[in-house]
Amino acid sequence: MTSEEHELISDYLNDRLSSTQIVEVEQRMRIDSTFREQVLIEQQLFETLNPDEWSLAKNISSEKKELYQKVYKSKATEGFKKTLEQVNTEYQSTQRNSSKKSFKKWYTAAAAILIIGSLVFLLPRKSSSQELYAESIDLSELPSMVVRNTNSAVNLNLAQEAFEAKEFQKALELILKEEQITQKISGVTLLYKGIAYLELKNYDQALEIFKTISSSTYIVSQEGHWYKALLFLKKEDRESARKVLNLIITNPNHYKYKEAKKILKEL
Repeated sequence: MTSEEHELISDYLNDRLSSTQIVEVEQRMRIDSTFREQVLIEQQLFETLNPDEWSLAKNISSEKKELYQKVYKSKATEGFKKTLEQVNTEYQSTQRNSSKKSFKKWYTAAAAILIIGSLVFLLPRKSSSQELYAESIDLSELPSMVVRNTNSAVNLNLAQEAFEAKEFQKALELILKEEQITQKISGVTLLYKGIAYLELKNYDQALEIFKTISSSTYIVSQEGHWYKALLFLKKEDRESARKVLNLIITNPNHYKYKEAKKILKEL
């Protein structure tokens, strides 16, 4: 089977021929069994790969239809279709005495494998809890602990620097030292302590702090809910994370409202 004949069959199956050409193709199919068999093989491939002919197209959502369209039009799919055509041509020229019926089954199976394989790469996959945590934690957004023009500025400044360098144990020790000196606890430094415990995997201490913050009147009380949700993600406790995130999205003005909605879609 020549490339011109493959192109002719493709045009026939895609309704790109004139009425005269259609008649000629169908007449040839009646008298040329090899050509007719090739048309049937490529028609089966066409019906497998053509999104307009998929039997399940009427039973799926528009979102999935768009995904299938993407699969069909992808470079990988186009390359695979060309490979199938090339294999088919080579096979027909070297194995004319073999069972065409068996080849037809293989040809269709290969097309089905193409779709399944493509969907594996293109279907959106669920992110792991650790991935969601890593994507969502942004320590650069935290308000600064540094208090200007006070005696506590030195300790808190050092704690801030240690925290930004991800030296969480050092930052925690400096914050605790400052609290002992001043006998005062602020919402911001409490938040830093909680995150430091979280990063050090001291989850119990971190959770207690985030609970205290979220139930307080501190200006960072809403941040307490957010970091409590992140803590549960880091612990792989998706159900507890969902509960906190669902609480956050009850208020469009809540801290990290949009981010909470996004994570919930991934859980």
